[in-house]
Amino acid sequence: MDAASVRASRSTLYRLLDQVGGDGSDGTGLLPGVLAAVDQHAAAIRDVLGPGSGAPGLVALAWYAEGLLDTAAEGGWVAPVAPEVDWSVANWLLVRMRAVCALACATGYL
Repeated sequence: MDAASVRASRSTLYRLLDQVGGDGSDGTGLLPGVLAAVDQHAAAIRDVLGPGSGAPGLVALAWYAEGLLDTAAEGGWVAPVAPEVDWSVANWLLVRMRAVCALACATGYL
């Protein structure tokens, strides 16, 4: 993996991190079920990006994040900026984005 791909991938993941928050150690863990939902989404993302291969690679995870952001933007969705995210009403897309961030943090990419 070349240095430009690493920089671009990290930039994408940091942008997502700024929008939806970090590794699950903040307010999402205080709400019943939210942390569990993030964990379930993270497991699904691992399955999508490489069943049986463990943690997804940096570029694959960033590619997945870009796809989520592009799909959301096409639907007119504007991401809330953390810490202004109201996790008590978080939809599927927001939880999925948060799971990408959790994976990126857990694997040491961020």
